Amino acid sequence: MEMLILAFLLFVLVFTFMVYFTSRWISSFLQRHIQGRLDALDQVVNQGAVPVAWLAPYRRKAAKLKARGASKQRIERLSRRAQKHALIKLKELRKYVEGTGVADTPETRDFMVGEIERQAERWGDDTVWQRTVDLTQPAESYESQWKAERDADGRA
Repeated sequence: MEMLILAFLLFVLVFTFMVYFTSRWISSFLQRHIQGRLDALDQVVNQGAVPVAWLAPYRRKAAKLKARGASKQRIERLSRRAQKHALIKLKELRKYVEGTGVADTPETRDFMVGEIERQAERWGDDTVWQRTVDLTQPAESYESQWKAERDADGRA
């Protein structure tokens, strides 16, 4: 009988710790996911830039290709894939803004959706994309590049 009680207490203890650590992990995962969307929204709407996180895997691939001596056409193909990926992410971001209470007023929501649509139109133009996004540049120089373009466009 004592062994049964001890086994039950051990089970309750293990189960409690599992639930505790699982809930912490899920909470952390959701927080990173939501924060990632909000950061992307900020970079698109307020800064007019392609979110750095969206380009990071393509920058790594471009660096590997460049190190292997890949042709410019190969890197341009990778850039077109990054462009398609960014446009898909913009559609998802638009749905997120329209479907959640991320904006405090309808006017703010409409402004954010309008900026997302404006960026989708800009990024859909191959010439603008090639001028705006250079996958061979590190993220820091990319950020200074879009700041210069933003200032040139009159966006302060």
